[in-house]
Amino acid sequence: MLSWLTTFVRGIIFEAERVKVTAQSLIADADEEKRDGCEMQNALLHTALFHKDSNYMCGLVQLEEFHKNVLMLTKENPTYVIDKLEKLREALMNAPINLHIICNTEKIMPFLPTSFAWLYRDRKFNCELSRNFRNLPGESVIYDNFGKQRVIAVGSTESSFLKQSIPFKYQLGSKEGLAVQLIAQYLSQMEGTLFKAIRGNGLAYGVDIEVDMDNELLSFSIYRSSQLEQAYEEAKKVVFNEFEHVDEDEFEAAKRSLVSKIVQTEDTVINAAHRAIFNEFRELPSQFWR
Repeated sequence: MLSWLTTFVRGIIFEAERVKVTAQSLIADADEEKRDGCEMQNALLHTALFHKDSNYMCGLVQLEEFHKNVLMLTKENPTYVIDKLEKLREALMNAPINLHIICNTEKIMPFLPTSFAWLYRDRKFNCELSRNFRNLPGESVIYDNFGKQRVIAVGSTESSFLKQSIPFKYQLGSKEGLAVQLIAQYLSQMEGTLFKAIRGNGLAYGVDIEVDMDNELLSFSIYRSSQLEQAYEEAKKVVFNEFEHVDEDEFEAAKRSLVSKIVQTEDTVINAAHRAIFNEFRELPSQFWR
């Protein structure tokens, strides 16, 4: 595994033809996304809510023009593009690196320093080391843009898609945050109240309420609707009614479903590793989710 990592990071040789094929593939993927109403809905919302120096920029639609420019440059001046890629690799390799390894330490530690010697030998740091690598909740969100609306026509789909988001400034593990997560699960669960009112009556294929604690967002979405206005009004009516008439059995089912969803995020070694690393970034104790 360590030798493969070394090969992928240091041993890859950039070729103009392969760069051209990769750029063409990414452009084609962006074209496909632009024909998907749900993908365009998310891209539009991200454009409105997130700063351009955040992960928002990683979207294929957002990067389409950049990929087209790379393709054009690869055809006109391939040497220039290859040189830029080599400089990018050099910059990445000389930047401060946090390396997270999930492994059996007894087996790997004896030869780990030798195998990864290239990570710390003859490297030139061009920026100041950070004492704390942490993404603060909501720091990528443009709060002045809440309340603004975006509408776009997607000719390749006959359905409508909607997503609304509002600020939700509660920390992970707070009583308020957990309460809203449970209510969202109660309202959105399969065969639940919203499902029966919206999907059951043929107003839309899906409806969901989502709590995003990392970005401090509370979102409501309607997926693939032929009667969007009617679906929205019906969903609003259901939500207000449920606040006064909670079904006890459905509520208990929502509790079990929420616990199951939390447990399932650690159902494999890889997922458990991701959760452990994210706990470090969020400054949460290792047993937080248990």
